[in-house]
Amino acid sequence: MMPSNLALFAALPVIVALLAFIWMPPGSQLDVDHVSTASNESLVNKYASQLGHIATHALLSTGENCREFQSASEDLTHVEQVLDQQQTLQAQSQVFLMLNGENEGLYFPWTDTDTCLLELAETAALQLGAEADLVVNGLRLFSTDGLPILTAEELNAQRIAHVLLQSQIWVWPGIKVGYVREIEGCTVTTQSLRPKIFTVEGFFTQEEADAIISQGINHLTRSPVDSPEADDGYHSDRTSFTAFLNDSHFTRDFHSQSTTTFHHALLKSFMEDAKATDFFLEHADVEWGEWIDENLALGASDIIGSLLESKGYMMPFIVKSWEKRVAVPELVYKFPKREVSGVSHYFQWIRWAKERVQELIDTQPEAVPKIVMPEGADYPTFYVSFQNRLVRYIIEDYSEEFLSEELGEDWYHWLVENKNSNDVLLEILPDYPQVFDFALEAWTKRAGELFVYEKPEYLHHFEPNRFATLFLYLNDCPEGGETVFPYSKERLVTGIERSGMAECSEGLAVPPIKLTTSFFYSQTPMNDVDPSSLHGGCPPAKGIKYGANSFMWNTDADEGSNVWGLGDDDREALYLSRGRPDMAFMSNQSQVPIEVPEMQQTCTVKNHVNLKKASLKLQQSTSQSEQYALSFQFDATKACRIKVYLVANETMDADTGSSSFTLAHQDKMPVLVQEFAAGLGQSFTLTGEEDKEAPKDEEDQQTQQRPLPLLDLSAYQDDELVYKLGTMQFPLIVVLEVSSERKHPQSQSTFCTLVKKGDNWDIKMLKQKILVDGMTYELQEIYGIDGFVAAAPKAGDRNIATGDSQVDTTKTAKDEIDIPEGAECIICLSEPRNTTILPCRHMCLCSECAEALRKSSSTCPICRTRVEALLQIRVEAKETETTEVEDDSK
Repeated sequence: MMPSNLALFAALPVIVALLAFIWMPPGSQLDVDHVSTASNESLVNKYASQLGHIATHALLSTGENCREFQSASEDLTHVEQVLDQQQTLQAQSQVFLMLNGENEGLYFPWTDTDTCLLELAETAALQLGAEADLVVNGLRLFSTDGLPILTAEELNAQRIAHVLLQSQIWVWPGIKVGYVREIEGCTVTTQSLRPKIFTVEGFFTQEEADAIISQGINHLTRSPVDSPEADDGYHSDRTSFTAFLNDSHFTRDFHSQSTTTFHHALLKSFMEDAKATDFFLEHADVEWGEWIDENLALGASDIIGSLLESKGYMMPFIVKSWEKRVAVPELVYKFPKREVSGVSHYFQWIRWAKERVQELIDTQPEAVPKIVMPEGADYPTFYVSFQNRLVRYIIEDYSEEFLSEELGEDWYHWLVENKNSNDVLLEILPDYPQVFDFALEAWTKRAGELFVYEKPEYLHHFEPNRFATLFLYLNDCPEGGETVFPYSKERLVTGIERSGMAECSEGLAVPPIKLTTSFFYSQTPMNDVDPSSLHGGCPPAKGIKYGANSFMWNTDADEGSNVWGLGDDDREALYLSRGRPDMAFMSNQSQVPIEVPEMQQTCTVKNHVNLKKASLKLQQSTSQSEQYALSFQFDATKACRIKVYLVANETMDADTGSSSFTLAHQDKMPVLVQEFAAGLGQSFTLTGEEDKEAPKDEEDQQTQQRPLPLLDLSAYQDDELVYKLGTMQFPLIVVLEVSSERKHPQSQSTFCTLVKKGDNWDIKMLKQKILVDGMTYELQEIYGIDGFVAAAPKAGDRNIATGDSQVDTTKTAKDEIDIPEGAECIICLSEPRNTTILPCRHMCLCSECAEALRKSSSTCPICRTRVEALLQIRVEAKETETTEVEDDSK
């Protein structure tokens, strides 16, 4: 069984989502009367219900007197050639085996008298390319219908099977685009092989669609986005609204229903193979493929070094391409395995322990101690509270002397102090993997000998995460609303043009047909995230689209989401309502006071010059293709000068932290300098001599400065115009400096890189620094601050309409503050936001909700980053306007 979560989701030229799991046969679908009344019945503890049951599949066991099962050929055969050929395979004493989710496999010898399933599966797995270190952990065989093959008799009858590694979850093979299969009354059609996408018909009914909409329609809120480009957690590109449906009989029914020369030669070989297999498309790294092509064409040096700094995962593929062309077995390189993380062992053990408990419940229920039964206090789960329980057992079972010797005194005291904190095990396991051994021994001591676990030497990392998604289309959308997969090469709908979402014209766009679903995998069969599964919802061109997302996890969905800080701990949840139902989600999962973050106060720094980064533009000359005009807008409350450095080095003063800049090439483009008077909303533009206009009057003739030349890029190598991470050389630096006699006048420096787009160059800002009173600050954007900071009302403020200077005591602060649309606190939705969470810099809370957050949760409600501090920003409303003048000439 695959667990899941459920949510509703709508789009007004927007969208609606429901999260569930695994499909259910039509005979067991919900009836409307049950849906309408079940909410009045009490819910049984999930772990005491059928929903908590785990369908276990035993690993294959060793056979006796086994023969060799080597395949006669190394050439892979597509499964389509052997489908429905069981009798032929039986007559030829053969079976056809594939890896999990694959469409190609090999023939292996197998007679009716053979019984060695494990030995056959091991040979097949290795010959098909599985890692030997993972094969030794155990294997399973599954039929093409996704059912376990447990006996030789079953394989004799099936003759076609998939080999699954011990840690893998069944993945449906796509076979080919357009392939149709019937699965428990549902018609499933393959729409794309990479990413793997299916459409499903017959999974749910109109009555169920109506029930989903009715339960969620009044709770829809705007869908957040976890992106640095999304101010305050929201982005204009995402126009959908979402509502998560609470745990109920209805959602539980859906849970069960959905469940250089050498370098160049090496890279050229790799690029040939990569293009033939759509490598960069599959890994969502198309731009890196273009970058390699471009640098190979330029004959650039050390391409591999730069590539592997950012994309180290490509190294084994590069080496494999070289080995294929050399074709010398002795030159095949085996990459050393990374040491298995204690976190990997921990997550894998919980999965094993859950299955072990269920296996014994099904076979020897009397042998399972009550404490490790699904309702018991020591039942293994992915919940955060289970980590706390294990840590307390470690402290009970091991002496301070032993733990201090193993971990050091500082870590021992940290473990004791944080035994009730969130993710305490996950924090210590990466540095001290032996802590997993301590936890395992402590738990096994209480569970009994039937739960002794043999720790594998090598594991492929696994963590709780979304494994697959089932999207339900609940209504007919007149136009638009397709689900688009930009990395798929298949096409169902062409010629789509949707404003604001260019991706809708690329890749596979699945139309939203009522009572159908899209099913696709978010991970590979090895439990790695599949970048090619990137998808989005095209805006409805007409009408409203209602849909429901069923997120299928590789673990229990409630437990898995809790690991990521996204859900409540059903075992130890403590809600902080404080009379505020909207605050209930912020639960103190450990039921003890958490470390309260410091509330930071702001200090004001007057910055007299500011370049507006969004206005930076680079425009190619119409007459000289290698020359570019630079332009931007800026504010200056004092007279200033602007300096432009093309390809320059930054040097930092060790004592003051101030920066100075020198050109990398003194004989090329000089420093460009221009003076400006004080003024807001000014423009700077490199126009060149060709655009010089004659002054219109005598005053202009006296004040107009000689126009600065265009940026001439022809004298520079392309790699000098692109910033290299970790270096102090920048392609472009713009300095705005207050005109002053000071040695270090106040200034703002903007560091930029150039970006090649086709044959033209564009500009991208990297960072900004300001120098004020000898102190250097790097500017960091606060997401959600623009126009959203609430001004604090002052006693005695005048009523502008009447001129009355008396305070109206009948008005609340909320009445006196006009909150702009979208500027409300994301928790209470009634007070203006004024508090920023650090270090993620999301300004999303009002002061009251921020105070509650300090005492109830340790993560940001938008991105789930751990809270280190809270920064409150308030603008005091002034009674009179004053102009403050500072002398900057001292």
